[in-house]
Amino acid sequence: MVLNYIPQTINVYFISRVGDADMVAGVGLATLVFNIGGVSCGYGMNQAIETLVSQSRGQGHHRLAATSMARGMMIAAALSTLLFGLLQFTEVFLTLFGQDPIIANHAMKYVNSASIGIWPAIQYDCIMRFLLCYHHPHICTWIYAITAALHVLWCYLLVTPSSGLAGAGVAMTLTFTGCWLLGILYIIFAMWNPSITAIPRDALPTFTWSMFYGWWEYLKIGIPSMITLCSEWWAYEIATLIVGLLRDSNQLAAHVSICNLFVIMFMLSYGIQTGLSAKVGSAVGAGDLHLAKLYCKSGIVIGGSMIIVVVLLLCTFRDSIVRLYAEKEPDVAAYELYLVRPLLCIILPFDFTQSCLQGVFKGLGIQRYAVPVNIISYYIIMLPLGYLLSVEAGYGVDGMWMGFAVGASIIATSYTTILACTDWSTHVADAQLRIIHGFR
Repeated sequence: MVLNYIPQTINVYFISRVGDADMVAGVGLATLVFNIGGVSCGYGMNQAIETLVSQSRGQGHHRLAATSMARGMMIAAALSTLLFGLLQFTEVFLTLFGQDPIIANHAMKYVNSASIGIWPAIQYDCIMRFLLCYHHPHICTWIYAITAALHVLWCYLLVTPSSGLAGAGVAMTLTFTGCWLLGILYIIFAMWNPSITAIPRDALPTFTWSMFYGWWEYLKIGIPSMITLCSEWWAYEIATLIVGLLRDSNQLAAHVSICNLFVIMFMLSYGIQTGLSAKVGSAVGAGDLHLAKLYCKSGIVIGGSMIIVVVLLLCTFRDSIVRLYAEKEPDVAAYELYLVRPLLCIILPFDFTQSCLQGVFKGLGIQRYAVPVNIISYYIIMLPLGYLLSVEAGYGVDGMWMGFAVGASIIATSYTTILACTDWSTHVADAQLRIIHGFR
C-alpha cells in the first residue's frame, strides 16, 4: 500500500526541485482538492467490496462475490462521472476559502490534467480490493511498483519550470491509467488460467443484468464506508486549508511535505488494514468466530511492532528526511524539523491503532459504528482545536499538528472501546444471513 502513494510523493519531490515555494504549496492544495472531491469518495465507496467479496469467498459463494464486484464497478463508474464534474471548480473553491490566488491557479492546472484519471483510478481500486480479498496482494504490489517506477520517468519528462503542475497532473493520469490497464490484463489472464491464479473462474466479475440490481444493499455498506474514509481524509485536507490561512508559503510548504511523509507512514498501517479486512471477512463468511478474533489480535501485534520500527527510523533519520523535502528552502526545513520530531512521532502510534482496527470493522461489516466517532473527533474536536492553536493562539503550523495528536488519540481509544464491547457473534450471523439470501 505504500507504493500506492509513492506517485504523489514523487510529484512533491519534482515540484520542490523547481525551487518555487508557491508551486510546492500549489501541489499540496491540488492534491487536497483531488482527494476531497475525487478519489476519497470513490475509494471509500469501494470498501464495500472488501466486506462483501471477502465474506462471500469465506462461505464459498464465488458467484456472489463476482456479482458484488461487478456491481461495485458500475457504481464506481457512475460516481466517477459526478466527481469529474465537481473537480472542474477547483480554482473557484480554493479562492472562495481564502487561498492565495496564485497558489489556487497552480492547483487548478494540476487538477485539470489529473482529473481525467479519476475513472481509471477508481476502477483500478475496485480491482485491487477484489484481488486482496482473494489473497493476491503480490499482484497489486507489482502493479504499483511498475507504475511508480514509470511515474518517475513521466515526471522527469513532464515536470519542468514551464509546465509546472500541469505536467505533474498529466503524469498522474498516465500512472492511474497504467494501473487500470495492468489490473484488467491480470483479470483477463485469470479468466483463462484459473489453475495458475487460484481464483475460481466464476468468482471473476462478468457484466450481466444482475449488476444493475441490489444497488441499495450495496450502498448500505458502501455509504458508511465512504463517510468513514472521507471524514478522516477530508479532515487532514481541510487542515491544509487552515494552514493556508496563515498566509505563509513556507509554513504551508512544510505542512504539505510532512503530510506527504505522514501518508506514506499511514499506508503501512493501511496495508495491515486491508489484510485484516480480507482475513476477518473471510473468517466471518465461513462462520469461524475464533479465527476472526485470532486475525484481529495478530494484526494488532504486527501493527504495534511496525510502529516501533517506524518511530525509531523517523527519530534517527529526521535531518536526512527534511533535507530530502526542503534542500533548497532552509526556512521550510526549520518548520519541518519540529513537525517530524516530536509531533509526528507522537501521532503515529494512535493513527496506526485506529487504521488497523478499521480493517476489523470492515471485515465484520460494522463500518457504521466508526461514522459518529470520526465526525465528532475530526470536526468537533480536532479541526476547531487546530484552528485555535495555529491561527488564533499563534502556534502556526505546529498548532495544527497538536490538534492532529488530540484527534488521533480520541479515535484510537474510541475504536478500541467499540470493538471490545461488540458482540461479534451477532455480526457473524448477519453476514451469514446476507450470503444465504444472495445479497439481492
